[in-house]
Formats: sequence, structure tokens, C-alpha cells
Amino acid sequence: MPLHSVAFGWLDDKNAFQAGDTAIIKIKILDDSCRSRNSSFSKKPMNFSLIINGKKGNSSYISGVHQYLDGDLWNISFTPIRVGQFPVVITDENIGILDSSLHFTVTTGHIYPPACMVSWMNFFMEFVAGTKAYLFLVLKDAFGNNISSETDGPSGDFFMVSASYENGSTADLLDVKSNGWNELGYFGMEFVPKTAGNLLLHVHCNNRTLRGSPLPFIVKPGLMNITSSQGEWKYRTNFFQVFSKLEIFIYQKDQFGNLVPGFYPFDARVVEKATNLSIPIADLFFEEVAQGTQLLSFVVSEPGEFMLIIFDAKLHESIWNMTYDFSVFIGLSS
Repeated sequence: MPLHSVAFGWLDDKNAFQAGDTAIIKIKILDDSCRSRNSSFSKKPMNFSLIINGKKGNSSYISGVHQYLDGDLWNISFTPIRVGQFPVVITDENIGILDSSLHFTVTTGHIYPPACMVSWMNFFMEFVAGTKAYLFLVLKDAFGNNISSETDGPSGDFFMVSASYENGSTADLLDVKSNGWNELGYFGMEFVPKTAGNLLLHVHCNNRTLRGSPLPFIVKPGLMNITSSQGEWKYRTNFFQVFSKLEIFIYQKDQFGNLVPGFYPFDARVVEKATNLSIPIADLFFEEVAQGTQLLSFVVSEPGEFMLIIFDAKLHESIWNMTYDFSVFIGLSS
């Protein structure tokens, strides 16, 4: 069949597509005699092929190639999957057709979370509670095309970020937000870790996890904060017999409640409630008994109602709950 007897064109003159769209090439018969029983169309089965960048039929450039040759509206449809600008060669070896007059353009498809990749910015994965942590995301569509900064980025709540301990219990994050595209073409996010420990970061969208997630990371406690630190009676009681030993744990904490290791120099005093006067304590003793935990102890030598105040004299700040009330009683005589 002579080439001038058939023509090809884009349906509605559309030759620009998004990856995953359906592209349609119209087939128009220019010579009605070609429809007769003696024409090449009638004598030989038609089988149009598309060649993109030297690849025939379904390839890494297009998929779902299908020809429709019934009725008057003949066409060839396919799905473009690779981003770029491509020439199309249409062939049919049975009837001697070869047409290279068409070309088309493909832009990236929609973000496809399972194809996207998340990683730590600068591969830094150790942070201090209360400081910012940064992520970068390589965004891709369902066909593996990179989505670049030339397109609009996802909205601020498109990706969900959460953290957990390795045992699955929840760890707290603050101020999760998107930073948009950076100069390298990556999409950035940031958050503030609140909970200390060896953690896992989960990044997902519509219950679909990104590649690379969960990301392991380490959060260390922040600076020791007096007003966040707190005491706890060692034996869960604040009633003591005279001349017995009072013992209370002091948990050194940062502003988020994480235990802070080390030995912080606390001060303490005891105030008699009846007189509101401080009483001297000769054997006041602090010792570190666990990471981030001190034990304060002394012998109670007078009966009565008292307040224990644990504080930092330089900062003029007391630990959480301010005062710890306790009672001292005289034991029964034998």
C-alpha cells in the first residue's frame, strides 16, 4: 500500500502527556480504494507497530500498545511512561508502511509514595532532643521518573512522619513540616525530636511507606532542666520514724522529661512547717545510683511536719513540685 494512502495524527492534536496518560494516534485512510477487497488492507492482516528510540512495541518508553481497526475510527493507543521528548516511527511490514512524522512529550506523573525514597540530610542520624532534624526525599511517580523542583511540591501534610521505639511504642516528635525543594532538587522536611533513645522514623502517605523507611536514628537528652527534674520517695512513703533514714530519688531531666546522665550538683534544705524555719541537716548526702538518677538521703532527727526543698542555689530554681512534704513520728516504746 502506498504511504500517501494513509495518514497519522494525534487525537485532538494532543501530543503532550503526563506519564500514565493514554495517548491516541488517529489512522486516517486517504484513498477510499484502499478499502476494497482487492486492496492491501483486505488481502493482508494489518499489524501496526510503534518504535520509540529504536525500541519496538512495549518498552521502557511506552506500554499498553493497542490498535483499533474496527469501523471508521481507526487508532493506535498506548501509555507513555518515560519522561522526555520522543519521535514515533509507525510501521506495518505487511503493507509497507513507515511513518516518522509524529513526536510527543511526556512529563512526570503523580507522586507515588512506594517509589519515593527518604533519607537523612547529609546522612546525619544523631540528634539532641529539642534540635531540628532534616530529611530529604527523592520524589518519583509510579514509573520511576524523578519529580523535580520544576513542578509544584506536595502540600505540607502530604507525607506523614512519626517515630517509635524499636519495640513499637510511640516516641514524640514536634513541629513536623515541609521545607520544599532545595538547591540540589530534593524535597526537604524537618522535625524536632522530643523523646530520647534509639528510635525509628516512619515516613508514609495514605498508609503507603516510602523506600528507606523506617529510618533508624538516635536522640540524646538535652540540657538538664531544674524545673523539669523531679523527686520520688524511695519507698513510696513520706512517713518516717525519728532517727530513721529519709531517702528520695532525684530524676535529672531535660525540658522534655528525658533522663539526663551525669551528676548534677543539687542543693537541699528542710523547713519545719510549724515555724517556717530551716533546720540544719548534718548528714545530707547525694549519690548517683543510675544514669540520670541521684539518691538524696539523711537521718531525720526531730518529730514533726516538714518540707524538703531540692533546688539550685545559683539559678534560684527548684525541681518540679517545688516542695516534698514529709512527717516524722516517734516510734512506740517497748
